[in-house]
Amino acid sequence: MEENNEELSKKYADLLTSSEHLTLIDIDRDIAIETAKLRAKYKIKVPDAIQLTAGIVNNAGVFVTNDTNLKKVKEIKVIVLDDLLK
Repeated sequence: MEENNEELSKKYADLLTSSEHLTLIDIDRDIAIETAKLRAKYKIKVPDAIQLTAGIVNNAGVFVTNDTNLKKVKEIKVIVLDDLLK
């Protein structure tokens, strides 16, 4: 969107709405409260805390990231992509 590339934006939208491996959820009050707790506990950024909490609350098996700092979160299994590529 930043580059005003409608074709690429459509591909992302299609991927996010049609994948059998992704689930989109609404961020409700309960997730917001749990996000605040997780953020305070681990001193992580808000976007990371939201995504992690959404996964935790919805019983995701793993959280995949490039951020090694998130490995400290114990409530969900965190997989760092760089670790997989080594």
